[in-house]
Amino acid sequence: MTNPGSPNESSRPSNDLPISLEPASPTSALGENIFIGHADIVPVVARTLLPLPAELATPHSAPPGPGLPEAVLWVIGCFVAHIVGSVAMLLLLFISAITSAGRMPSQVEIEELLKSNILMVTGGEQLVFVLFAMAAVFLRFGRNRASQLGLRLPRVGHVLLVVALTFPVAFVSGHCFHVATEGWQVAVATVNDSLAGAHWWIPFREFLRSLDENRTMDVLKEMSGAPLPLLLIIIAVAPALGEELMFRGLIGRGLVARWGVVRGVLLTSVLFGIVHIHPAHALGVIPLGIAMHFVYLTTRSFWAPVLLHFLNNAWATTATKYSAELEGTELLADNVGLPLPVLVQSLVLTGAIVMLLWHTRVRYVLPSGEHWSPNYATAETPPPQVPAEPTILPPTRLLLLHGVGSLFAFGVILWQSA
Repeated sequence: MTNPGSPNESSRPSNDLPISLEPASPTSALGENIFIGHADIVPVVARTLLPLPAELATPHSAPPGPGLPEAVLWVIGCFVAHIVGSVAMLLLLFISAITSAGRMPSQVEIEELLKSNILMVTGGEQLVFVLFAMAAVFLRFGRNRASQLGLRLPRVGHVLLVVALTFPVAFVSGHCFHVATEGWQVAVATVNDSLAGAHWWIPFREFLRSLDENRTMDVLKEMSGAPLPLLLIIIAVAPALGEELMFRGLIGRGLVARWGVVRGVLLTSVLFGIVHIHPAHALGVIPLGIAMHFVYLTTRSFWAPVLLHFLNNAWATTATKYSAELEGTELLADNVGLPLPVLVQSLVLTGAIVMLLWHTRVRYVLPSGEHWSPNYATAETPPPQVPAEPTILPPTRLLLLHGVGSLFAFGVILWQSA
């Protein structure tokens, strides 16, 4: 029996298939300078994916894990790690308050203590989560974690594309969050009105209220008085590293290998949304999760989605902290939807960057000209014993013009909407 989405014998390409070494269309000299490095010893890669010779094949009898049941357990582990981190920090604060005052603090003092130390609690929570994610990757991948994660630096051209992708993806995710928030508020109000007299509903109503009071953006606003570098470490660096290790690196590797690219990326992004707890926030980050996973698979560098994740969180943190001074930050406000021209051009620019990433995606080529592949979709790099070189096709002039034009139009529309 085959795993869902895993390759079978009938779907594997034959050794008799021809290899095309002709470039598809004219390329740009600028694109070659940015995207092609000295390590690209194969100028034009073979277009037909061929299986490895037996002596070079990666020793996987089946697509690697985790599968969906194990992935769900890892998500539960993420919740536990966040809870453990928060409880540990709260206990430290509570013990410190008792020691300094020599008595049990009152309810008002406890609430004030939590409010004044929310940055410390969040930082401790993130530290425990990052350590959990690192331990999970170490236990699951062992010595091969560098190869299986794809711990290679992305190319300059791909870094530029990731940076250009930050704002359109952030705007689309923010708009999804706005729409989901409106729907959530209407649904909760409707249910509360219809069950107003039911005593059994009171605990659920309080739970829903607590969800709304502890949304990530609201917590971020409470911490906005802290120094920006400290905020970036806690809100941008730690989540970018921990969540990418857990979701794109660990969970996503198994789900994409077993379910295929489309279903695997969607499943991983949904689980990534669920870990953000609030339903509106969960729906809002799914587009971001899809974008980060696509970046990971095309660049085959773990640091590319980490960069996109960091830039997204860093922009949200900076915009929240300096919302009164920065012009145009209302575009990311959670109570304001995007103007239609900004939303449309964000989607257009995202599509242009997606096409550039796909065309310039990294592929590993053997000395014979064949593509290296472990026979399942992956972002991992070849094992040390496989003499394969990372190679990409430079972007065509048409793709570059489309991308630059879309970026220019995006900037003009943002300037007009500010």
